[in-house]
Amino acid sequence: MAEELLDIARARPDNLTLIFDQGFSRNLRESKRRTLTQKKLIWLKKRGVNSIMYFSHANFVLASANPDALDYAKRTLVTASSLTHRKRIVEI
Repeated sequence: MAEELLDIARARPDNLTLIFDQGFSRNLRESKRRTLTQKKLIWLKKRGVNSIMYFSHANFVLASANPDALDYAKRTLVTASSLTHRKRIVEI
């Protein structure tokens, strides 16, 4: 999944890309899922794509090669959504 997301984000550097991440089993402990999530986000960042993940029973990754666009989207998500809580957002 991360390679495909990397390609999409690089091809559209000023845009945001939102995906539903099904890369984790629901049976994994939350701490393990968070560790794997952080590794994935670090992997993307090392390759020039910034990303955050909304961490819940359904995980969503928001990515962009433009860090300002991602930061704006994150602030908007946290401010405007009654469903989003800061502790549910994983970022690097």
